[in-house]
Amino acid sequence: MVWVGATMTHGYGQVDPALVNPQLAVDMRRPDWEATSVSYWPSYSDITSRQRAAYLAWLAHGRRSPGVPISYVFLFFYGLERRVLDAIDLQTAHTRPGLDELATIRAEIEGLRTVYADEFAADHSGSSFDRYSSSLVDVIDAITAANADTFPSIPEYGPNIWQMPLALKVALGRMARDRVPISADWALAWAWLHPRIYTRTPQRRCRAEFDTLFKLRYTARNGDGLRVRSVKGKVKLDYQGASIVSRYKPIEISALPEVSDQERPVQVLAALAEQVSNDLDAFSRWLGRHPDDKTSLAAIATLPVELVDTTASATLASLVMWASDAVSGRESAVIDSRPALQLWSSPKFGKADAVALANLLQKLGYGIEPDVRCGGPTLVPGPMVLFHAKPDTPHTAGRSYSAATLVAHLGVTVAAADGHVDQAELDQITHQLKSALSLTDGEHQRLAAHIAWLTATGVKLTGLKTRLEPLTTGERETLADFVAAVAAADGVITATESRAVDKIHTLLGLDPTGAARRLHNAITARAANAPVASVVSEPVTIRTATSPAPGYAIPPAPQPDSAMPSYAGRHGRPSEAAVVASSGFVLDEQLIADRRADTATVAALLTRIFDDDPDTPPGDPISTISAATSSQRPDPMKSVTADGPAPLDAGHRELLDALAERNSWYRVEFDKLAAANHLDPDEALTALNQASVAASGRALISGVERLTVDAEAHPHLQAAQTRAPEMHGAVAPTAPQAAVAGVSSGTARPGGTFHAGLDAAHSALLDALAPQTTWFRVQFEALAADNGLLPDAALELLNNAALDVCDDLLLDGAERLTVNQYALTEMLE
Repeated sequence: MVWVGATMTHGYGQVDPALVNPQLAVDMRRPDWEATSVSYWPSYSDITSRQRAAYLAWLAHGRRSPGVPISYVFLFFYGLERRVLDAIDLQTAHTRPGLDELATIRAEIEGLRTVYADEFAADHSGSSFDRYSSSLVDVIDAITAANADTFPSIPEYGPNIWQMPLALKVALGRMARDRVPISADWALAWAWLHPRIYTRTPQRRCRAEFDTLFKLRYTARNGDGLRVRSVKGKVKLDYQGASIVSRYKPIEISALPEVSDQERPVQVLAALAEQVSNDLDAFSRWLGRHPDDKTSLAAIATLPVELVDTTASATLASLVMWASDAVSGRESAVIDSRPALQLWSSPKFGKADAVALANLLQKLGYGIEPDVRCGGPTLVPGPMVLFHAKPDTPHTAGRSYSAATLVAHLGVTVAAADGHVDQAELDQITHQLKSALSLTDGEHQRLAAHIAWLTATGVKLTGLKTRLEPLTTGERETLADFVAAVAAADGVITATESRAVDKIHTLLGLDPTGAARRLHNAITARAANAPVASVVSEPVTIRTATSPAPGYAIPPAPQPDSAMPSYAGRHGRPSEAAVVASSGFVLDEQLIADRRADTATVAALLTRIFDDDPDTPPGDPISTISAATSSQRPDPMKSVTADGPAPLDAGHRELLDALAERNSWYRVEFDKLAAANHLDPDEALTALNQASVAASGRALISGVERLTVDAEAHPHLQAAQTRAPEMHGAVAPTAPQAAVAGVSSGTARPGGTFHAGLDAAHSALLDALAPQTTWFRVQFEALAADNGLLPDAALELLNNAALDVCDDLLLDGAERLTVNQYALTEMLE
């Protein structure tokens, strides 16, 4: 593998530096193993006779001696580089001598790399050889991939490779030319190596988990893989070699299209990589704090559900066996929580541990009560309820569910007042809540488990009294009216229900004698609002029957008038009037509307009761109820008009603009954005999705704890809002809205110094970071909040700006953030 001769020259007419000329002197008595006088580009004809002796001795002894001057290694490498470039047609990439010799040269280069290539070398010599030798290997692989009958192997990839390998471009070009789908393995390499797909910390820190989850989700979404269309552009590479002979060699593979930078597949891969990194963020943060812990239950709880392997950890296998044995074929079971707490092995089981345990059991298909995520207390040694969770079983508490749990708490408290709770009483509570509140099947399942836990543990009134204390008298009376209406929902008020209502009146601080009046009003209102036929078929109990007394017989039911005409509806079906005449039964739409209004009123009231913010004022009961039930409340997104979807108001438009910043948001971040625009988060979510469906037929936002913004639906919705006329009554955004808009759109706020294309708020944050090299995460969040910014969004925006300026990150880390001083200096300049 050595060039020998006297006359071989290169393109500039000079002797090729790799040529070993036997006519030149060699001083074998004093070989120079230091090579301090060798120039940057060594040449055999220019080095001294002592240096030639050392070089030839290194060649003769196998070319693997550690510590040899890197100049001798490069001198030999120059000859390999020329041979590779001479062996191919630079325009067609066809090989002249064949692929076997290229394979031999590649093996030799890899052997050199094992000894002399070091990307972290302090003197840069090893890192320089690493860069040049890997580039030549890439060329060999690309030429082999373009000419071989079999498909090439996937090139090595990782976070430290900054240029897309030519071999990858060739492989993708072959797939596009031959209409072969891009497999998950090749798509993963493409996502790692494409320069426009940013490699985030979770991807680097949790590489094995990232690769596995990426391929799982890629296959689930794309089947056998994406198909990339062929284009006119050809695969090209401006090869920059180590030798002066081959400093710039343009290589073109005319038979293959250049598809590695196609917009659509790159966007798909970037979105998938972003989503996978987001879902691994919690696990990455855990590893940042506990580098050696991947198998504890607390660590596994942070993994996405696809990566939870029940056989990978003995502790997890024990938890699965315990849960399976505890339920043992039943829908739910009241069990002792101590085995689960012992398996968790936390020195002090706190709220964060309770959340993690609930998350882990949810990924295994189970639900628990109490669940802190749904407003319950932290799990302690004692009774708990474990149940098989349905797909829609909630892990956060909505308005109706919060109302149901409070009423259930009150009901179980009253039912347990005599020292025991009958099943009939539990059934009555469940039935009343089911008929009064609109709950999903999953919410009913969790509510039943919650009631079972309340019954098993024995309920206390301390927490409820604290929650009820801020209520005004009007709000307490509203809640008492609702409880009375629930008691009268089935048309019968039992003695047990009457006593329960009395107890609830006492708990609410109301006069217990008013309970009888409310029950009377509730039962008579139901009778008065019901249809006559319903009253006849569904008697109302006025008082409990006593011993029978002689009296008049009940007259027979009146027969329908035979002369009543029969009215037929459309298509020959009987009309509603005919149905009423024949059956004597019809739903009272007004009564249904009144019941729904009552439910909405109490749901809104109880949502405020469950609000943990102690600074929230009690408010006026009249305005509280009217805000929840008034039909005059403006809808943020009206129905679709003849000209298309009606426009959103100013607050929802600001929220829509803010969501454009990235494709994934934590629910708490979305709630903060909505609150900053004076919007209710749930209503804002519904309004945006309704508007998006009207504009593009697709929902804009999906997910529960982590929300995903549909990248295709968002531009359609924004375009629809641009075309739509300004909504009547829309107002300019308030100060908080303007702050959010400034964050999302990059609009500069007045004042301050601007850095690296940032707006004033982010520039001020950058200035605040300068005094220290490390910051705790909580300190960074406080700095971001001081500048009116969301911490996660600000961190990502600063890092993106740093990549644009100096191709490096500004901030890295989890709980402790490290400031890259080089990036900081470049951005401040």
